Amino acid sequence: MIDTARHYLSVETIKNVIAALSMVKMNVLHWHMTDDESSRMFLQCILNCLQRERIMHIQFARLHGVRVIVEFDSPGHTLSWGKSHPEILSGESHDGPINPVDENVWPFLSNLFSEVLSVFPDRVLHLGGSIYDRHSWQEDANIQEFMKEKGFDQDYNKLENYYFERLTEVIQNITSASQSVTPVVWQNVFENGFRVNEKNVIIQVHNNSDWEAVTKSITSSGYRVINSACWSKVVRNFDDAWKTLNDCDPAAFGGTDEEAQLVIGGEVTIWGTYVDDTNLFLRSWPITAVAAERLWSMDPGDIQDFSWRMKEFYCRMLLLNWKVRPFTGPGFCRK
Repeated sequence: MIDTARHYLSVETIKNVIAALSMVKMNVLHWHMTDDESSRMFLQCILNCLQRERIMHIQFARLHGVRVIVEFDSPGHTLSWGKSHPEILSGESHDGPINPVDENVWPFLSNLFSEVLSVFPDRVLHLGGSIYDRHSWQEDANIQEFMKEKGFDQDYNKLENYYFERLTEVIQNITSASQSVTPVVWQNVFENGFRVNEKNVIIQVHNNSDWEAVTKSITSSGYRVINSACWSKVVRNFDDAWKTLNDCDPAAFGGTDEEAQLVIGGEVTIWGTYVDDTNLFLRSWPITAVAAERLWSMDPGDIQDFSWRMKEFYCRMLLLNWKVRPFTGPGFCRK
């Protein structure tokens, strides 16, 4: 996953990320496009020149065997949306999460995702659901009245569930039945009680503190899982700590064989808070190849053999003039 909401990433950098993913047979680029700080695409959103740029990325990725799945995080982390459409946010100062009880919100979201789906052809769409501050919901009289009418009492998880239920309906109404969209949400949305009968929602498990139990809970409920918990701290793990990253098996969570089959993949998340063009590769490569190795292997194998192959891969990346860093200890590259 790359994050262009916190810091700008150039076309060249994104293309290099796609090429690197292809080299290690990772076949999905999860693109976190919006957050409180900025939105890299919006309704008519960001003019034709930027739309052409997005299409160029998609075509480049397709030629490298990489899917592009975009994330538009909501209902929180949407302050940047309020810069042009303050009316969709809750709170007197329009500085809270999206206001799910305002009927004007839903045409806006329908228009937004209609454009997103017209530009990005993949029928998997990440809807976010990251943890956010709910104080504006708690202080809004209209929201309080709505929750009372719905019998939600003071349970804001139920209000969040209402939001995602309605959002997934809006998105499915945009497309035909043959092109229905598969939503992805972060694990806390599931933990807050969100369920759909169709079981077509994918849950991304990202918290590495108790990922086995969380994965068990999700898969036993019949939902599919993407695991990024195993490698959530990849950018901070160098020296010998990288070896532990090769030990994590996303399917080893104590589930049945049927439940293990619902773990459909894994992901390395590179958040953009302290990452931009200058250090993205330094922070994430070639150590991301550790995750690729584990995801494509039944067992971690011999660590010494693996270490030599990682050194070789590091040297190959240097030959491409990519600014990567060594992480397996002393050594040198042959020209």
